[in-house]
Amino acid sequence: MAISKAMAALMSLAIAPVAAIAVADVGDTCEPAVPPGPACPACTLQTILVPQIVYENRTVTTVCWRPEICERTILSNRTVWETENVPREYTVEVPQTHIRQVAHIVEQPVYHDFVMRTTVAVPHTDMRTTTRMVSRMVPVQEQKTICELAGHWETRAGSATPYSVGYGSEGSTDALSPATEPASRSDGTFKRPRHRLSPPDAEPPSATAAACSSCAAAVPCATACATRVWVPETLQRTVNVTSLRPVCQEQTVRYPVTVFQADTHDRDVQFVTYRRELVTREEQYTVLVPQQRVKIEQVRVARTVPVQERQPYTVMVPYHEQHQVRVAVCRWVAKTVAVTAPSCGAAVCH
Repeated sequence: MAISKAMAALMSLAIAPVAAIAVADVGDTCEPAVPPGPACPACTLQTILVPQIVYENRTVTTVCWRPEICERTILSNRTVWETENVPREYTVEVPQTHIRQVAHIVEQPVYHDFVMRTTVAVPHTDMRTTTRMVSRMVPVQEQKTICELAGHWETRAGSATPYSVGYGSEGSTDALSPATEPASRSDGTFKRPRHRLSPPDAEPPSATAAACSSCAAAVPCATACATRVWVPETLQRTVNVTSLRPVCQEQTVRYPVTVFQADTHDRDVQFVTYRRELVTREEQYTVLVPQQRVKIEQVRVARTVPVQERQPYTVMVPYHEQHQVRVAVCRWVAKTVAVTAPSCGAAVCH
């Protein structure tokens, strides 16, 4: 009810300003130029109701809610663990020993003696003679031809730095020329060393230096100088040489040999045969006998027990509360206005 009243008041507040504006426009435009009277029978005075907004304080009753805590009894299930003694049957295998007679066949050994003639090989040593070929080294005299390197000095005219064949010239460090180098010799041929500066019978280099002293005053390399050159030559001769040669000779050798001779004799031999016999004996054996036994075990068991509990809960309790509210109220106020009739031709009303 209070909500519907508040909605009506808000609608009246929305409509009132529009109606007031409309009435004000009518009153402003229809005022007569001259006071109304018998002279202008077309304009008449009318009383209209004009809405007017008025604010009032009213007492409103409102429903409010407040929480309250209450208690109730509920029934719940709780799991409780208990220990119980439960008998359990189980089977065990108990060993038992028994004795039985067992018959089986055995082989008994039987020994026999007899004389056996055997032939054996008896070893003995014999000396034997044989011949063989032996090689020995014997010295032998023989002759061989050898080559020796010899030569002589020659004085030759040439440049200041002559190139000699064979041994180099006096005062020169040149080796034998490849063109005049002695040919290779067979085994046993004597060879002189290659890089020898001068032959064994070479003269001192002072003589050659004195021979060329006359060229010192001349223009360099304009006059040829005489140079002493060693001219090699090869000599062959025969010499006696002792060498070793292998000679094969026949030699007699005695050596021992092991031979075997057959020897027959008798000896006592024992051999074994086996005889089968039936023998009975006692034998123990073990069997497993099942037995039922009972064992007490402690087992934890879960049980569900109903339990009553006090449970608090909250409820919302309604209550009424009054308070002052400022409300806009639309009121209708009477107002007299001049209204022009449609048949009035005079332009009196504006």
